[in-house]
Amino acid sequence: MLAILALLDLTLVASPWLTGTPTRSSWSGPPRQAIPYAIVGVLLVPLLWYGFGVLAAAQGAVTRWLLDWPADGAALREVTRSRARLVNAYEAERRRIERDVHDGAQPRLTSLTLQLGLARLDVPEGSPAARRLAVAHDQAKDLMIMLRQIVPNPGTGLTCTRPVSWNRTSS
Repeated sequence: MLAILALLDLTLVASPWLTGTPTRSSWSGPPRQAIPYAIVGVLLVPLLWYGFGVLAAAQGAVTRWLLDWPADGAALREVTRSRARLVNAYEAERRRIERDVHDGAQPRLTSLTLQLGLARLDVPEGSPAARRLAVAHDQAKDLMIMLRQIVPNPGTGLTCTRPVSWNRTSS
């Protein structure tokens, strides 16, 4: 590695002669005067790497010291209890919402679907109202199926996988 750094320094010092066109730089003296500085720079590179190692070791020591900070047992227990209370409150609210949807919205939607199905039976087959009732009835059935898939049965936690089949009987 030292040989690579020496070669790099030598290339930098000799670059004006290698390109064939000496350039004007901030160095005003002859190139012979730059050689000692290049040698000192090459010799100081290992110290630079050693400094990086010392810096990494210091960061590791600070990190270990911060991670080994003594934890307050009472505060840790309180945080654990607080998290448990939050989880329990969330679960209770979820169950309440499931129950409200299952006990409130689902029976009303079923009643609406049944009323639309009965209205379809009362309307003549080819009328414009029959087409609109058929669309509304299908949308209500689809909504009921979607609601059953979204909200599980509150008592069992299971969802209804098969919808009620609606057969239209003609009289």
